[in-house]
Amino acid sequence: ISSGGGKTIIRRMTVPAADGKSLSYITYIPENAQHGEPAPAFVIWPGRSSNSHQLDMWAMEVSRRGYVGITVDWNGNGETDVLGDQELYVQALMDSVTDMPYVDKEYVAVLGNSAGNSAATTACKLYQDNVVAYIDDVHPRLLGDQPEVNTLVIAAMAHQYVKTFVGEQDA
Repeated sequence: ISSGGGKTIIRRMTVPAADGKSLSYITYIPENAQHGEPAPAFVIWPGRSSNSHQLDMWAMEVSRRGYVGITVDWNGNGETDVLGDQELYVQALMDSVTDMPYVDKEYVAVLGNSAGNSAATTACKLYQDNVVAYIDDVHPRLLGDQPEVNTLVIAAMAHQYVKTFVGEQDA
C-alpha cells in the first residue's frame, strides 16, 4: 500500500557523515526516476525529536508526482547518530542525494518542518547550485533569515506557540 501499488521503490539509506557517525534517511523513488533519466528531488527534514517516518506521507505524495522523495531521521533520532555539527549532517545527506544517478541534482527542493528548517536553510546556503526551492513549514514567529531561493512559507493559523492547546478547540 505504501509503495503506491509497487510504483514507488522505498529504500532505507545510511551514509557516514564527515565525523564517521551515520545519518539515516528513506528514499521514495518513482517509476520515472531512472539511470539516465533523473527526476527532481524533494528533501524533507522533520522537526526536532522526529524521525523519517513522521512525514513519509509527504514523501510518498511527491513521489506519486514524479519527484524522488527523501525523509530524514533528525539528528539523534530514528537510525541517525547524534552528530555534533549540523553542517556535517546536512552535507552527508545532500552529498548522498546529489550523487544518486536517478536524481537531477540541479533540481532539488527542500522542506523544513518546524525545527527541521535549520537543516533546510543550511542546505540552501551550502548547495546553492542544487536547491531551487525551499518550503518553510513553521510558525511565523520561528522564521529566521530566508535563503535566496524560491521560498514558500506554510504558516498555521493556530499553533502551539500561539495558543495553549488546553481547552481551545481551534488550537
